[in-house]
Amino acid sequence: IIYSYANVGFWLAGLLAEEIAGKPYADVVKERVLKPLGMVRGTFRPTEAMTWPFAVGHDPEGRAPAKVVRPLGDNAAAWPAGQLFTTANEFARWGIAFMDGGKLEGSQALSPYVITQLSTPHVPIPGDASHYGYGLKISKHDGLTWLSHSGSRLGYGSQIRMCPEKKFAVIILCNKTAANLPRVADKAAELVLGVAPEPTEPRAPLPMTLEEMQRYAGQYSSGLSRFELTIKDGKFIASPGGEVTKVGDNRFTCGATEDGPTTTFQLVPGADGHPAFLVRKGRALKRL
Repeated sequence: IIYSYANVGFWLAGLLAEEIAGKPYADVVKERVLKPLGMVRGTFRPTEAMTWPFAVGHDPEGRAPAKVVRPLGDNAAAWPAGQLFTTANEFARWGIAFMDGGKLEGSQALSPYVITQLSTPHVPIPGDASHYGYGLKISKHDGLTWLSHSGSRLGYGSQIRMCPEKKFAVIILCNKTAANLPRVADKAAELVLGVAPEPTEPRAPLPMTLEEMQRYAGQYSSGLSRFELTIKDGKFIASPGGEVTKVGDNRFTCGATEDGPTTTFQLVPGADGHPAFLVRKGRALKRL
């Protein structure tokens, strides 16, 4: 058993909310979360968001020239996994209430029970000292507990980091695929709290023997997602991704290009010491 992030889990949770409330998910959230928090512009419906000043989404991910996304994604089934259109100021109201036991401007806007469930560590994250709650990553840094989540969808990226002990939060919303400006969030925490950024892991290439490559090679799968590691002409190759570089204990990178991002992944060994899972972007793919 291993933790693996799955958008479909949020889809199902949203469907359950619809079935219980007897109304669309967007209306359930608006009535139970957005209105009590005074988030008057918050909406899951693009056609409603467009009636306010609106940041149009851009693609692609990485450093290639940005292009407007046309048409804008609009699949209501996927809304629970991340399609809330809002502003940083309105989102801050959610963060303030969350860090004050659900209270905002003297009113109990959110349930304390829900906040506790969201921020309680429920499962360890592979290869990380952090845990996952319900929709939030829980980690320790510089003696402080941090709650966070980043978002990525076609045309947009975001992140929120909260430190309830210090009543401090950083909210970043971007209108480019997967953009979330982590160094900006680091700097904000450093300026306000004096918390230095976590040290970057060294990425110097490490040698790999043929025996190692043979031990790692194989097909890894989760649903429709596939990732294959093979050996070709003495090189370790990922498909998709290209040539693989080892950068740490069971940690690897591949796919660095001028226009696209580097893919980082790790292999999680099973009881026999051989890789049982490949983890990338929070998703665990089982070795076939």
